Amino acid sequence: MPSVNLYQIPQVINTTQSGGVGVNSATNKIDFDVSKNVTTEIEFLLKDIDRKAVSLTGKTMVIYIVDQKNNTIMLQKKLTVMNAPRGHCRLTISPSEVMEWDTGYYSYSITILQDGQQTLVHQDINRSQYGYLELKQGPLPAPRSALVITPEEMQLDNNDLGLFKKYISGAYPGAAQRDNRAGNHSLAIYAKDLSGTFYVQASLENGVPTAIQEWFDVEINGVTNNEQNNNEINNPDVVNSRYEFKNFNGVHNIQFQGSFMWVRFIFIPEIDELAIDPDRSGKLKMITKILFKN
Repeated sequence: MPSVNLYQIPQVINTTQSGGVGVNSATNKIDFDVSKNVTTEIEFLLKDIDRKAVSLTGKTMVIYIVDQKNNTIMLQKKLTVMNAPRGHCRLTISPSEVMEWDTGYYSYSITILQDGQQTLVHQDINRSQYGYLELKQGPLPAPRSALVITPEEMQLDNNDLGLFKKYISGAYPGAAQRDNRAGNHSLAIYAKDLSGTFYVQASLENGVPTAIQEWFDVEINGVTNNEQNNNEINNPDVVNSRYEFKNFNGVHNIQFQGSFMWVRFIFIPEIDELAIDPDRSGKLKMITKILFKN
């Protein structure tokens, strides 16, 4: 039976307190890793110019992590003293502290606070003021970005002989293609004076559906309450799994579930084509964009 060896290796950084000018090469110039989704622990050892331990008794060490691209302090945190005589302290970074950070490289510096005075700790005996760390994604994948659907993708259905024209989006991969076993889908409609009927259709076809008969309406129950204007009068009604909007302004969120291969969105304006498209460009004016995620 094949086996895989795993190693739990602590990340240890030697730092030095100011002293005489050293002529030896740096003992280390190590960039350490921080991973999202997990707790990261970094061990720091404070040494003097002769590489002897400096006691941390009566001292407080603080780390500053900086995004140099934006000249922004991302984290300011006290280090935990683990063994004061040995100059051993620890930095613990929780997943919540770096959750909103972009992956990539950051600089850090460390200071000592003693008797009300703050002094800088160097990263090596060559008096480097900054060290560097890399933030990695960690064991879990990054959240999937929402798909932006523009008005241009909502095309007039010229084959529809009904009283009002339909605007139909393209076909987008459903949860079944994303290995999303919960079947969760979410979309946000950004609207301006939106009046009409909006609904979702899905298909179980393996390939992109090409016939009307390959689509069916998705059952939607209830109305979410994520409108920016929070105006109950302006909220759409749900009739037979179709959202009925009336002069709606803001953002409306719709969520539905199903193991669908494909989904698409349809909007039927309440008013005629000229009122929403006076230049007859065929572009939908009342929906500025749709964000879709599954």
